[in-house]
Amino acid sequence: MKYRKKPVVIEAVQYDGVSLENVYALTGTEAVYVQDGRLIVRTLEGDHVASPGDYIIRGVAGEFYPCKPDIFAATYKPVESPVAPPQAVLSPEDRMRADHAELAAQVAPQAQERCVWRLCGRGAVLAPEWRSDCGKARSEVMPSGLGKCWCGKPIEVKEDAK
Repeated sequence: MKYRKKPVVIEAVQYDGVSLENVYALTGTEAVYVQDGRLIVRTLEGDHVASPGDYIIRGVAGEFYPCKPDIFAATYKPVESPVAPPQAVLSPEDRMRADHAELAAQVAPQAQERCVWRLCGRGAVLAPEWRSDCGKARSEVMPSGLGKCWCGKPIEVKEDAK
């Protein structure tokens, strides 16, 4: 069976291998780190190395991941948008929460059943590791700003280990 990607708008910056300023502007300092001179991106699937020229993408669920330039060029094109009035500068975390609150408002509310996310320990880089009860998600990013789990249910966060 064949599938077509949904038309979604993402944010991305190209890593030049020298400056992290534009990367930090997109991701904040929690989603990426430098180890042995390499940029490491914390993704939902674990840590991935970003090479110079790679794009760092913020996905629709607020996650970050690197993408090779040829794949990026074949998959994405710039969004033509009218010039918007200047807005208050938000931290990456607040911007992610606002984006996901907007997305959550667009989705019809489901039954009151919730997907419970629990703090289950520390990941490979000693970051907190969260898991969803539905089993569809594991993340080193606290999901409270997301609004909905990948299973489609609203998220309820519990910090006690399961």
